[in-house]
Amino acid sequence: MERKSNESYPLVDGVVAKFIGDLRAYAEAHPESPDARIALDGILDNLVREAVGAMPAEGEAELAIRRLEELVTLFPKSPVPLLYLSKICIDKKDHDTALRYLEVGLTVEPDNPDLIFNRALCLQETGSPDEAIEGFRHHIELRPDNPWAYNNIGDAYRTLGLYDRAEAYLKLAIQNDHRFGPAYYNLTMLYMDQQDWPGCVHYAKIAERLDPFNKEVQLALGDGYVGLGKPELALQHLVTATLIDRSFVEAYETMAAAYVSLSMYELGIAAAHEALKLKPDSWMASANIGYCYAKQGRYADAIHAERTASRHNPDKEGMYKLYWDLGWNLLQMDEYAQALECTEQAIRMKEYPDLALTFNKGLILLALGDARGADAVYDQAVKRAKALDNYQAIADAVREAENFIARKGIHVDKASTLFKLLEGSPE
Repeated sequence: MERKSNESYPLVDGVVAKFIGDLRAYAEAHPESPDARIALDGILDNLVREAVGAMPAEGEAELAIRRLEELVTLFPKSPVPLLYLSKICIDKKDHDTALRYLEVGLTVEPDNPDLIFNRALCLQETGSPDEAIEGFRHHIELRPDNPWAYNNIGDAYRTLGLYDRAEAYLKLAIQNDHRFGPAYYNLTMLYMDQQDWPGCVHYAKIAERLDPFNKEVQLALGDGYVGLGKPELALQHLVTATLIDRSFVEAYETMAAAYVSLSMYELGIAAAHEALKLKPDSWMASANIGYCYAKQGRYADAIHAERTASRHNPDKEGMYKLYWDLGWNLLQMDEYAQALECTEQAIRMKEYPDLALTFNKGLILLALGDARGADAVYDQAVKRAKALDNYQAIADAVREAENFIARKGIHVDKASTLFKLLEGSPE
């Protein structure tokens, strides 16, 4: 019998397994007596501690899972082993397996707040924010003082772009615990999403006071100060982030952008190359290298870097900027047809593209010899700029056109909108 028991529970002594079975049977036969249930809870607690702790460096998770699965069999009426199994799987990013354990646990104890929380967390991390919000709300009904639940609802609403709701829940997390750093960090990201850079930096500073050695907080401060046009301050935090973690790719990416803002192009290229050493497919690093090359007049190198960036899956805003820059750099290289194609691709990506991009299209059409098309584009861009009271965009476009026309010796018809602009009359 002992041999059979050991085969069934190879990580639990056969005598112990038999004792647990007998004690469990006694507890079920005498529900009015708490002693057996208390003893079982104590044994389970010790076995769980043994299952998840003090394991060898290699195969820790696998060994813990094997031990906990035995405990599920030994303690079929307890959700505790299933809860720990879900935690291990969540840490491993194996959310499907975690959800299977959680569903079994919830059949054992449907209102267990920890199981409900972990299930909602799995749903959030697998891209089901609506279901996650529902789960976290259920958890709050059972445990209303857990700031993590409010924080995670806020983060889920941020994912959905419902910023007012997100902010309300993140602030509820802070009301529950005014020193709860994750909520301040998520408020930082919330304001970053909206490009509200003062709000971003405000909450990032609070998060930094609570956790000064958090590299993500330092990166957020770097992003915030770049957004505020304070690249020197940004660099202080970005350097700190790389000192905390020398392999922190995102810090080098943003560092390159900060150096670009300071017109320190060689340092920007160097920072971007550091990012590429760690992440060869970083589109942002390649894009920053391209921008630096363009500012140095190395347009062919810039085009190569930007095309490389475009192959590395940039986000929509990144692709928009890449098409924009490619169009401009191809124009400088007299590749007018390709320049027009890239510029039009960028314009199609937004309902209201930047005015500078539209003016660029006009200049490219002029270079292609399409004077009528160029005049129509300039006329449209000027009307939109005047409607937006953005005369700076007109001034910038005139300066760029003046330089380009002078270099290329392009003729401009005296009756055209562009000629009037060059003569100083936006009317």
